[in-house]
Amino acid sequence: YGELLYSRFDFGPDQKSGPNGSPPDSRAPIDITRLALELEVELLKDTELAAEVEFEHGGAGAALELEFEEFGEFEQEIEKGGEVIVEELAIERTFSDAFRVRLGHFYVAVGHLSDHFHPADFFGTRRSEAETSIIPALWHETGVEVSGAYRDWRYQLQLVNGLDATGFSSQNWIVGGHQKRFETIQATNMAWVARLDYQFAPHCALGISGYRGDSADNRPKPDMAGIDAHVSIVDVHGSLDWGRVRARGLYLYGHLQNAALVSARNRTLSNNLNVLRSPVAQAAYAAFVEVGYDVLPWLAAPSPDRLDLFIRLDSYDSMAAVPDQTFDNPRFARRVYTLGANYNMEDTVVLKADYAMRRRQRRAHRASPAEFDFVPILNNFTDNVVIATYADLDERAGDLLTAIEALRGDPTAANLRAARDAWVATRIPWEASEGFLFGPVDFNGYDPSLDSWPVNRTDLDGVLASDNDLTTAYVGGLDGT
Repeated sequence: YGELLYSRFDFGPDQKSGPNGSPPDSRAPIDITRLALELEVELLKDTELAAEVEFEHGGAGAALELEFEEFGEFEQEIEKGGEVIVEELAIERTFSDAFRVRLGHFYVAVGHLSDHFHPADFFGTRRSEAETSIIPALWHETGVEVSGAYRDWRYQLQLVNGLDATGFSSQNWIVGGHQKRFETIQATNMAWVARLDYQFAPHCALGISGYRGDSADNRPKPDMAGIDAHVSIVDVHGSLDWGRVRARGLYLYGHLQNAALVSARNRTLSNNLNVLRSPVAQAAYAAFVEVGYDVLPWLAAPSPDRLDLFIRLDSYDSMAAVPDQTFDNPRFARRVYTLGANYNMEDTVVLKADYAMRRRQRRAHRASPAEFDFVPILNNFTDNVVIATYADLDERAGDLLTAIEALRGDPTAANLRAARDAWVATRIPWEASEGFLFGPVDFNGYDPSLDSWPVNRTDLDGVLASDNDLTTAYVGGLDGT
């Protein structure tokens, strides 16, 4: 199956730049969302190989993105294998209708999308924003599964590799913990998954699923040794296909153990890991319901096709509950209202059009931006971070000046070592101050003049190997390194 999407937005991509979220804008991107190729082969009697490869967003390669969660920087993303993903590669052995065993890489049996991800399975041009913003979509891991069906009941039990807590964030909770950044998957921590569905009528079902697994020891480095970070998720889901009416819905709730410690460890991660490093909530939720009605019988002769007019409501909060000392940011409580039409040709080809309105939720326990008193936060940041950092920088710069003057007056090895140590000590608060550059240090260009990087070692070696005297005038005439 494949999807091609045209969108038009009247708001900007940066949710932080406007007083009430994204500022007004006009954008019209086109996206080759995905092309998935599925293969099923019967290897032996009652033994089947299933594979699925998905090409996302136009295929493999490298691409630039504007990352507003990292201060609006352009970042080049080179994903493992480009954007070609093996979403399924598993062997299944059927012993009876009530007992099957599957081994390999397969979909995690949590949420609505694990069973209803084809374009004809959901209304709207996009999958539910609520579900895809809280848990990975489509979520696929490696492990073993036992499943089966008895009368109107169907069950799934899975043991799969766990998530990687370095990818957790404010904006998308555990979505970034899906292990796709490295060539291999860490399975030090495993996770249990259970799902039970009841079909109460043809094409009508209700179900519940759950997930429980640690995510601390699957991090690239052992920086959370001895600390647990269990992710627990439970959801209730349902679907109904009753004549001309189709409806689907989901409520999902998740909890993260030791969220404050995960946030603290994530703040110190390397830039090269390409994760957001924002605070992580200890709880998140997602809910959606969509209802459609086939109006084609009113407009044309009887046909296997459908023309569904639908409405969908998505409600979710990736920061539903936060640890103490973590700011409960209201912009992560979101609601989306979607109206549209699906022209479904025999559940094979679907033409979709919709109009969506996104709103930030207001909740009783959370003050609105107009009511929230930011003064204590700003005073604390100014007094204990900005002023304290610049005071430390001023003191260490004075020590550096004293050491340099001593070296100039008496150029001994001891004075050179003291000047070097003073320079290293001064650089510590200087680097810290780069988080809030303003005033003369910003508009006079002190930062790039004093701290240009990366260092051009070839030019430096050339200057040091030359016969030129390192006078003030000579050094002042050199280009930046």
